[in-house]
Amino acid sequence: GVASGAVRIVVVSSPKDRDFVEDLRTNLAGPLRAGRITLFDQNIDIRGGEVSSSVVADQIRRADIFLYVCTPDMLASRGSDVQTWVTTFTTARHVPMLVKACMMECSALASKVPLPPNGKPSRDAFDSVAGIMQVVDAILRGRR
Repeated sequence: GVASGAVRIVVVSSPKDRDFVEDLRTNLAGPLRAGRITLFDQNIDIRGGEVSSSVVADQIRRADIFLYVCTPDMLASRGSDVQTWVTTFTTARHVPMLVKACMMECSALASKVPLPPNGKPSRDAFDSVAGIMQVVDAILRGRR
């Protein structure tokens, strides 16, 4: 099972960004194995509809961090979800990752501080990992 102290991260992406999400998971293998974080992405962790919508809803409701893979595809396909989650889950951290240039400023994420820290889009997941772990560490510190 999930270590109770793990920071729960929900990755919000377009199915077209699957390679980036897999790359992100690989880069976060250490903290995942150590039980510091859990990672859930509806496009990858649900195969053939075997997981019910209630499981997805539960993951979303319990998320500590929403990690948005910001690409034009994600904003086009998930924009209304983003709007709902940013306004509903106000105690969670909402972290946009700039993967491809997109109109983030016209979305519900406009006021959020993006990764990578230089604010330039990067298709290399590693460029955002340190920033993600800073957010994770801040949440863990807040729980002590």
